[in-house]
Amino acid sequence: MALTGNQPALMQARSGIMRSGASRSGYYRGDAVFTIDVDGVPQPVTPYVVHNGWQISWNLNDEVDTATISLLPTLPFVPRTRSPIRIGFGSASNVQFAGLIMTVQRSRRPGPDARFWYELTCVDWMAVLDAHLVVADYPAQSVTTTILDLVARFTRGNISTAGVPAGLPSVPGFSVVNERPSTILRRVTNKIGGGFWIDANRVLRAWSATVPSPIHDSDPQPLTDGLATLKTFRAIEDASQQRTRMWVEGQRTATMLAVPATTDQVSVPLREAHIFDDSRLNRTDFARLGSMITTPAEYFNPSLDPGANPPGTLTTAAVAAGATVLPVVDMTIFAATGWVAAGGQTVFFQRDATTGGSIPQELYLPAAGQYGALQAPLGAGAQVLALPFIKAVANDRLATTDPTWPVQSLVPMRAQPQGSPAVMVVKKQDDAAAATIAAREGSDGYYEHLVQDGRYSHAGATARADAELADFAQPLIAYEWDTEDLNAEPGRMQHIALTAGTPITDDVRITNVEVTPIATNHPPRRHVRANKVRTAGVVDVWVDDAR
Repeated sequence: MALTGNQPALMQARSGIMRSGASRSGYYRGDAVFTIDVDGVPQPVTPYVVHNGWQISWNLNDEVDTATISLLPTLPFVPRTRSPIRIGFGSASNVQFAGLIMTVQRSRRPGPDARFWYELTCVDWMAVLDAHLVVADYPAQSVTTTILDLVARFTRGNISTAGVPAGLPSVPGFSVVNERPSTILRRVTNKIGGGFWIDANRVLRAWSATVPSPIHDSDPQPLTDGLATLKTFRAIEDASQQRTRMWVEGQRTATMLAVPATTDQVSVPLREAHIFDDSRLNRTDFARLGSMITTPAEYFNPSLDPGANPPGTLTTAAVAAGATVLPVVDMTIFAATGWVAAGGQTVFFQRDATTGGSIPQELYLPAAGQYGALQAPLGAGAQVLALPFIKAVANDRLATTDPTWPVQSLVPMRAQPQGSPAVMVVKKQDDAAAATIAAREGSDGYYEHLVQDGRYSHAGATARADAELADFAQPLIAYEWDTEDLNAEPGRMQHIALTAGTPITDDVRITNVEVTPIATNHPPRRHVRANKVRTAGVVDVWVDDAR
């Protein structure tokens, strides 16, 4: 008699998804079988496991799989840390968890028996995968190539790549400095909409959004009303991490002078200005000068070849401190207005825009006591070098959504000390999501979130802001359920088709499974989690080195 759609299959798929009548080819019952290696020899310990005294936790990507096991004091040997351990379902050969014992706890219990009980905490083969740190540069290439190189060069312990498919999509080049292999695996597979998992046989499985692992077990049965293996189900909508406006602070430099308080546009000399680019001036780009958010009006950065000196000239005569005219060999190499390093001093200048003829080769400086004035005398022949700078006006952070931006969002610039940070800032927001929130709660709907990472270029900061909004502008959706379907494992797809009450239809990837025993000759109960957004994926928007 064939199984109906709602009848439970009490055995686990081992080969494909073929069903034959009321049985499945290559399936196993769910009783757990335990072995521990002693001096390299597997020893069966199932009779010594406390009744229902074990639990397995499976997790996707770089979250370590774990198992806890309670053993009776009659165990004929003392288990040792880092000893291999295996848990099979129905047979020792059907290994479902394997790894190393990491913690052995021995304890005595009240009563005349003074022997020790054992509590073992075990981890999967991720511990072996991550034994070595990675320092490497990877070019733009297929994730398959990166994974194969990573495993071959930086891992030991016979990790197999049989579960890594050929032809995974490519990702941009990136550098790795002292990171664990699992972190790199998560990063590159997340970039292509996939993930990875090390199974109990030390086989690394990886996949993308479109390319599955070549080792692909059966997906669990769809969750439907009346499905016998489905015991409980919860759908969770969580707005606690919702954000509708992102501020991402990226690369930074510092001011070379103290900036005075002003209500006007101010020109600020910087140590470097390559982090800014006036070709990107728009409503998403800002600069933070010290404690002020500013609206950049202009950037200037001397165009330099690698290793070249900045544009410069020499003074042709000595000048006193506070001089308002600086004679130079060639003023035409400078912009019409800007900043120079003159004999080690940071000085503001303007020059005559006319060139040629009898126009004097002079730079005009502020009077003594003014912002950017010459503080000390200069001799003839002193170097005068162009400096990067930014022109900006202070901006009210909360007013930046005004459609007349930036006219109605200006505020007085507060004085900032020399050496204040000058930070490239990208702002992005989801106006539609904010409007939905505003209609419900009576606010403006903008919930701000800040990311600060000095490695981000403008491209990297923009990508991070976009990724945060894509995943967190709406409430997070997660599902949890208890099932006896033995094919519910991390990485597998779960179709949800519940129609009673408020219908739920979705397709999600399982991320976490906790397995606990129920009774002898009965499938273990599985508490399953699936999230629409993996928060680790957002932080894996790595630095884009574009300048």
